[in-house]
Amino acid sequence: MNNKIIANDNPMITTMDVSAVTITKKDKMGTSGTRLKAPEFNRPGFHPRMNQAICDHWHGLSVEQQGNKVVIVGGDPRNGNPKRIQEAALIAAANGFKPIVPKDNGLAPTPAISAAIMTYKAMGGIIETASHNPAEDVGIKTNLSYSRGAGPALEEVTEDIFVKLQDVKDTKILNMTYSEAVEKGLIQEVDMVKVYVDFMKKIFDTEIIKQGFKGKPFQLLLDPMHGASGPYAKALCAEFGIKLDMINAEPLPFFGPENEHRHPEPEPRYLEELIGKSSAYNLSGGYDGDGDRNLHYEGKRNITAGDLAALMAEHYGILPIKEQIFKGGQVVMGRSIVSTSQPDLAIERLQREGQDIKMVATPTGFKFIAELGNFGFEESNGHGNPWHGEKDGMFATMFQLYLMAKTQKTLDQLLQEIYKKDGRAYFTRGGITCPKDATTQRIMGIINNPPKEIAGFKVLDARIFNYKSPVTGLETKNAAYMFKLESPTGDILTLSMRFSGTGTGDPLLRTYVDCVKKGEDQISARLDKALDYVRPVANEIVGKVVEFPELDFYAKEG
Repeated sequence: MNNKIIANDNPMITTMDVSAVTITKKDKMGTSGTRLKAPEFNRPGFHPRMNQAICDHWHGLSVEQQGNKVVIVGGDPRNGNPKRIQEAALIAAANGFKPIVPKDNGLAPTPAISAAIMTYKAMGGIIETASHNPAEDVGIKTNLSYSRGAGPALEEVTEDIFVKLQDVKDTKILNMTYSEAVEKGLIQEVDMVKVYVDFMKKIFDTEIIKQGFKGKPFQLLLDPMHGASGPYAKALCAEFGIKLDMINAEPLPFFGPENEHRHPEPEPRYLEELIGKSSAYNLSGGYDGDGDRNLHYEGKRNITAGDLAALMAEHYGILPIKEQIFKGGQVVMGRSIVSTSQPDLAIERLQREGQDIKMVATPTGFKFIAELGNFGFEESNGHGNPWHGEKDGMFATMFQLYLMAKTQKTLDQLLQEIYKKDGRAYFTRGGITCPKDATTQRIMGIINNPPKEIAGFKVLDARIFNYKSPVTGLETKNAAYMFKLESPTGDILTLSMRFSGTGTGDPLLRTYVDCVKKGEDQISARLDKALDYVRPVANEIVGKVVEFPELDFYAKEG
């Protein structure tokens, strides 16, 4: 890669020759950006070339879409990201945009960047993150300003960026250091923690949360997993009068000791310390590396993604900004097709009661939910903040505390009320590394010629999930393989499968199971007992043993 100064042009801009970088399909942004192993991502010239491709996409937008040309640039603390954030800002500035970067090395959770996009009326953002991927992975994604929010780039955008990535030969970058660019006003640094806290104060009534629960301030335990959320959560809790304890609070480049290379994903197997301490708190929760995923506990009880979504559907009216976020008065919740049906049951009941609310099932990838501009959730512990549209772990925490403060009931009490009305949906997920072509052929063979039974279960339906966006009209084909089955005891099982779009190793077939049970005994069953027949069904469809770590965890906990 060669650097050269452009003759007879702006002397503040340098052009880097990045034409030697080999671009492959692996470099294309998937459901939430590009994620690669660090040596692949760090190959010379790739990062500047990717940022130039994003800028070239922005150059192609209309004058109205470009607006004030402000862009937000930040990311998680992953190893090397402070330098990557600075390089991205220098490239954006050289391309005529106005980068805003968080102070403190550009550190910002993804939802804080979306909040900043709205606050500054920015056209979009560049986020240096591999989200929940392990420490040895590196990634980048771009968020956009929507008509009513900000969230992950839609598919037509990522397609265009990939086309431009292949065409990029030269990358523009400011011919100065990052500090010099800040001094000259070409890059602006802001207190992004304050921006985010101020944003959240528009959503939640500070005084209501300060009143706490049963006359005492809320006691909250958080595990940011050494990701980007620690400083933001600390400031947020201080503003709302929440008594906060944190573990793994400091943002670290390897999400822990360098020799451990931890996996910053909020799953039970990675949150054992939090779970062990959770009984002493009103609520405890963990966030992933960039703060958009969450997993919460009330005591030892896991508040699953579907549980929290059902609470949001049931109690959406507690938000003081209802008229501003719900278009035409209608409440829309988006969910990925592979996730649980628990909120669907609540929404169907609310519809019968005359409430203007609906569920939209989408492909996996929060961009499909974000474009709906309302509530949303996905199976991997992500819940949308309906004010900016992005997944937001801290919003999930605040919603639960706010709901408890408003009702003065525990989350378990509120969920038991929902289960008694609707039944309880038990959900788990697993996966298997397998050859994609051969496995796809096997599954399609079952879909095209469905048997009467699979592992003793009656086959009610077998199909491919295709999706047409109600917002853009764009179609997504083959988003998931879907099986609807009936157990010998009458339980209805929905089993969904898809190949992962954000892994960095061999193809991973993700497998999801949802089962609705009714009656007092059924709604109090343990997960591993409620779904003890899942394995043979999934194994027969895939042809290999599918691992279900969530089932294993709950069985271990007993």
